[in-house]
Amino acid sequence: MSVQVSQSSFLQATIYPLNFGGILRPTMGGPDQLLNRLGNRFGVTVEVGELSSSSLEGRRLRQQLLQGQTQGVIFTFPQDGGDTGTQGVPRVNGGAQSGNTLVIDGVTPGYNAYEGQAISVSTAAIWYLYTVNAAATANGSGQLTLSITPMLRRSPNDNDIVELETPLIEGFLTSDVSWVYTPGNWQGMSFTIEETR
Repeated sequence: MSVQVSQSSFLQATIYPLNFGGILRPTMGGPDQLLNRLGNRFGVTVEVGELSSSSLEGRRLRQQLLQGQTQGVIFTFPQDGGDTGTQGVPRVNGGAQSGNTLVIDGVTPGYNAYEGQAISVSTAAIWYLYTVNAAATANGSGQLTLSITPMLRRSPNDNDIVELETPLIEGFLTSDVSWVYTPGNWQGMSFTIEETR
């Protein structure tokens, strides 16, 4: 079971896509072909600011990362603003969805999802991270249809939880966990999380 990592004060986060497609270039000069493969996902590298060594926040973050090396981690993905309103209680509206469209309900009527907004879906107790391709507004019944990137990696179940305002990234720590201790402070702590599926 993944460890929830605290959203401590951080200096910056570097967000990057993991793209498993590519360009097929014929050796005899024919047209290039773009190959899109299911499984594209995200990674993020977080650089943490200076933390007091006597603070609970610093000790907790350090311990969570040490545990996360063997269990996996969940981290609140940096959301880049946008006034969306109150999300309500979003859920997947109907199972067996696939492709680049996600239909949800339980959203506050009039809720505005914006282009580039990060969202996450919990299917079989695993969080999957996506971004919104185009602005969309929930109708009067609280239904919202989102165009998303990347494609759904796993078909969600009806009523799976959707997080629109505080998305989560879940995966493995792909970097070493280290920090610099100076009397009274932890410094130089950073970590990288990559989605595993």
